[in-house]
Amino acid sequence: MTTWTGDYTGTENPLTITNVTADMNITANFGIDSFTVTFEAGANGSLTGTLVQVIPYGGACSPVTAVPDANYTFTEWHIQGHTINIDFNNPITVTNVRADISVQSEFVKGTPVPLDSVTGLRSTDGGATVLLLTFSAVKKTEDRTIAHFDISSLSGTNLNATLVIPIQNIDPDDPTGTFDVYSFQGDGAVSIDEWNSGTLIHHLTGISGSKQTLKCDVSTPLNNAITSNANHLSFNFRHGGADDRYNLGSLGGVPNCMLLVSQSNRIREDVQENKK
Repeated sequence: MTTWTGDYTGTENPLTITNVTADMNITANFGIDSFTVTFEAGANGSLTGTLVQVIPYGGACSPVTAVPDANYTFTEWHIQGHTINIDFNNPITVTNVRADISVQSEFVKGTPVPLDSVTGLRSTDGGATVLLLTFSAVKKTEDRTIAHFDISSLSGTNLNATLVIPIQNIDPDDPTGTFDVYSFQGDGAVSIDEWNSGTLIHHLTGISGSKQTLKCDVSTPLNNAITSNANHLSFNFRHGGADDRYNLGSLGGVPNCMLLVSQSNRIREDVQENKK
């Protein structure tokens, strides 16, 4: 209800009429509820578009674009007040608005290096027989995913690197999940002999909710690979617990993993000092 009109005008609801001395005609006017959608830039980036939008019930926002600062990369939107709590599209268009919503962009330090190949492997007998899959998943003891990043253009031995892994958690309810990341120096092409490849570098815990992004520091394996003159830094994604199940890439409706690399602050300080 928006207003009363006729022999009485006002907005109070409920309405009580007192001291009635004659017939009265009063009309209740109704309108579609509207809600405010607020967009905010996270650290190390900015936004373009209309950042505060008033949207009628069930309507959609106009697009908003996340723009990372130099040497940063956009990774995702975090959404509060909507049935969808994360979005990877850039620009983003929030649809089916039914409440006040806040949306914040996230940026991660580094620029992406090429992802040469990524896909899953499956074995139901502990690796004795391995199948090459056409999708990426990490499920219990049977599915693993291999990713190969081309680092042949990188140089230096003091780089920062962050591995960004968007996932769809098939079992978002308790207990929380775990996810293991193994690294190795591969050849750029996923093959069945990589089932057991890699050294454990991260055991990620407390994974709850559905779609989300896992992030971990992989600076040490990257710098070791460059020192070894390797052309690829590769990862083997495995379950961290017997019941964990995750879809990756298009199977889970999320982007592929990214390897974001940046020059360390120490190198920048040395370069600036040498310029003086």
